[in-house]
Amino acid sequence: MGIKAGNLKSRGCDVGLFDEEFERVERVIRRLAWHLKEEFDMAFSRSLSLITVGGYPFVRSSVTTIFA
Repeated sequence: MGIKAGNLKSRGCDVGLFDEEFERVERVIRRLAWHLKEEFDMAFSRSLSLITVGGYPFVRSSVTTIFA
């Protein structure tokens, strides 16, 4: 996924030195997205609790109740 320099070259664009820059920016964005996802998952999991309503299990969060 992402912008591939080969794709740009096949379209007649001369990217030259930008090949490495595209790859480096893509790696940085992927790392940032991974860290943000990890932090969100950790914060969200702390807000979860298992409850039973009428004998049926539900997962309750501060946002919504999800049927388990």
